[in-house]
Amino acid sequence: MGRPRKDEPRDQQHNIRFTAAEIVRIQQNAARSGKTLLEFSRTALLRRPRPPRGKNAPTLIVFSAPVIAAWQQLGAQLNDIAHRMNARDVLPPSELRRILAELQRLLRSGLRHYRDHARYALAPPVRFHLRKVGANLVQLRQRHDDLGLPAPAALLRLLEAIRAIMRGDRSPDAA
Repeated sequence: MGRPRKDEPRDQQHNIRFTAAEIVRIQQNAARSGKTLLEFSRTALLRRPRPPRGKNAPTLIVFSAPVIAAWQQLGAQLNDIAHRMNARDVLPPSELRRILAELQRLLRSGLRHYRDHARYALAPPVRFHLRKVGANLVQLRQRHDDLGLPAPAALLRLLEAIRAIMRGDRSPDAA
């Protein structure tokens, strides 16, 4: 005789893809908890979500799509300048000051709503673009040093501002 039917059959399915490393980690966690992979997965997915951290939760800093697009465009221009300066022993082009001023303006306008928040977390696109621009600024400052030129004050101010923002990032996935 077969098993009696359940009142509530499990007839719904949700497929999730994992990397090989993720599956190994999930299997190890299941083994540690003494459950099969399926039992462990079901328990983890049906668990009640953690409550928000209350007033200690960091404020999420997000930029609008047009602001992100502007960061991307200016970051690409800055990257081109860094490549040109690294490829040849050339002086920084005149458009560098304009790009630095525009990036400074974008940074100020993007963060003006968050000035009073002591704890903040950068949204992934914001963190990505700040890191990329910061890396290019470091390259440009280093190239100025290599050429025996003083780095523009705007470059140094912007680099320090980005570093300060990155140091204050309280995102769970921030590196």
